Amino acid sequence: MGITIVSVIFSFRKLLDERKGIPADDELTVTMSRKAAFDSFPYSLSLWVTILVLTMGSKTAVLPISFGIIGMSLIYGGFWLYYKSKGIVND
Repeated sequence: MGITIVSVIFSFRKLLDERKGIPADDELTVTMSRKAAFDSFPYSLSLWVTILVLTMGSKTAVLPISFGIIGMSLIYGGFWLYYKSKGIVND
């Protein structure tokens, strides 16, 4: 539910920016998203391995999958907010 709300808000903001004539995705935004995705991947993978190990004997898979998806989005969002506030250094 929360992911849907966030995606609708982002889509609405992009639509408003396009109506004003501002490009929806500039080079910095794309680079920031890629860097956040690149850095969040190992943590997301570790999260899934931890969830797998902790729920090996469980018969239900809905709750662990939900925690994994929410955890991945929080990890990515944390890195994205970090790079948005700190900026990206060109290597």
